Amino acid sequence: ILPEEASEAKVYAMAGQASYRNAQGQESELSLNSKVQEGGVIVTGKNGFLTLVLSDDSRVSLPSNTQIKLTKLRVTKYTQSPRTEIGLQEGKIESRITTLQTNKGRYEVFTPLAVAGVRGTQFRVGLNSFGVSNEVLSGGVEVNDRQNDKSAKHQLVLTSGKGNIVGNDGMQAAIDLLPAPQMEARYLQQERPLLQFRVAE
Repeated sequence: ILPEEASEAKVYAMAGQASYRNAQGQESELSLNSKVQEGGVIVTGKNGFLTLVLSDDSRVSLPSNTQIKLTKLRVTKYTQSPRTEIGLQEGKIESRITTLQTNKGRYEVFTPLAVAGVRGTQFRVGLNSFGVSNEVLSGGVEVNDRQNDKSAKHQLVLTSGKGNIVGNDGMQAAIDLLPAPQMEARYLQQERPLLQFRVAE
């Protein structure tokens, strides 16, 4: 019922190259603290990485070779509840979303095959030629495969540590994510530009 107002996001961290095309079609290179608005398209290069911070302090990270469109970037008037929709057009996106339970906000990631919506969580969505991968690191995510039919076979709630694939043949069942690798405690000498880590077997 409340009207919505335009919001914006800011580049919080980045490495390599990332370009931005605003809703009017004007292109520019992004840098730290650059501001982006609704309708804009962001593309990271082959060695690029970028993290956006939203108005509610949520973080959205884009690894290399990723393209997104900021389909909706708004807040509700008076309550300042965020309304964010991101279209993933290529690559992968990782979202660390501030809890939306108290401010009644909404955050959704759209792909050609599926929609992932959350209320305070950390999750990843990837898009490639095989379909869409959804991975939940904490919290919960509702996945819809963009069919008009709202039956259970087209909807799935993924909880922490779960993931699934949505392909052209429809929604796949949830499975356990692989456990995070355990790093050895001892320090290794680091020399730029490479970082070295040793994983426990």
